[in-house]
Amino acid sequence: MLSLVLFLCGWVLGAVDQLTDHSGAELSVHFLAIGDWGSTVAKAGGDSSCCSQYHTPKSEANYTRDLYAQANIGMLMGQSAKLHTPQAVLAHGDSFYWNGVGPDVVNTSYRFENTFEAVYNHPDLVNVPWLNVMGNHDYGGSGFICGEEPCPSPQAIRRGLQLKFQAQHTYKSPASDRWHLDHWFKSTFRQGNVSVDVLSVDTNGHANVHGATHICCQCYGYLSLHPQKSPSLCANPVPGEALCAGGDVALYLACMDELVGYANASLAFVETEAKQARQVDWKIVNSHFAPHYHMDPQWQSQWLEALRTAHLLVHGHTHGANHVKMRGCDGSHHPVHFVENGAGGGIIAEAGHATAPAGMDLYAIHANVLVTKCHYLEVGCG
Repeated sequence: MLSLVLFLCGWVLGAVDQLTDHSGAELSVHFLAIGDWGSTVAKAGGDSSCCSQYHTPKSEANYTRDLYAQANIGMLMGQSAKLHTPQAVLAHGDSFYWNGVGPDVVNTSYRFENTFEAVYNHPDLVNVPWLNVMGNHDYGGSGFICGEEPCPSPQAIRRGLQLKFQAQHTYKSPASDRWHLDHWFKSTFRQGNVSVDVLSVDTNGHANVHGATHICCQCYGYLSLHPQKSPSLCANPVPGEALCAGGDVALYLACMDELVGYANASLAFVETEAKQARQVDWKIVNSHFAPHYHMDPQWQSQWLEALRTAHLLVHGHTHGANHVKMRGCDGSHHPVHFVENGAGGGIIAEAGHATAPAGMDLYAIHANVLVTKCHYLEVGCG
């Protein structure tokens, strides 16, 4: 029977002792996985996506832990890669907090160098391809999509989203051109007698938990124009009101239509793959959002149906780690295992079962299912 072995290890250096060398003949395909990982580059004394607004006082140990979480996870990923060379890194989006990169070329180059290249630079990691998807904070999800000022028209906001995507889609890494991103794409891996398809998809337009609505409202951008209003209103921005696209419903709808179009194309891609007669041992879906956590019933049902021929969906967005096997009202189980992996160090680990920032190792082998978790300051694995 085919299965996946998942290893989730905390970022503390001592936790690497819990990693086992699985480089024996039974092991065939190895992936690393990380989500919600691209913290802003500010460190102590500056504004940081991981820490500045989440930790008071700054003297606490947890502040330092989270401040350097991304770098420490990158170090652990390198040590894991040294034990057994991964075929790829599955990256679940939110690669560049808070508002992605582009269209400014200087900013894009600076963020890629400091947030990506300089962090994941272990000698055993630099030649490994990264399979990336767009997260809500890669499109915006906070400030203005068009830059420092509001988008002036529906056409401009569509163009703003396209430029955010293009900045990552066209990036060429100096390290073996390892960065790969599209709205949807398939990557096939074969080693030994095991084959794996990875389907990477853009689900932002179908997400209603800090998904398309938050991207398109750009609430924190408009809050800067209305300082008398409470930031708490940005938890649930309302189309037509001042903090959602400046009250311009046409602007908001154009943005939503663009994002829904990307998600519709991704859904159609997965549906088409489900109908293919081609057999692989494992089919893994790489997404920022998960149907059961982040989508309303309309899109949730369509995605769950399309995913029936997959084995595993790995996602981020929720900043924790979890494993879900869904059961229907009739008692039947959905065939897909849903694995939450959103504690990559870009923001504090704050939900699910993660007690500290973390990444994952995924192994495709001929064996039984095993899930091992190694958390911050835990002695053993459970």
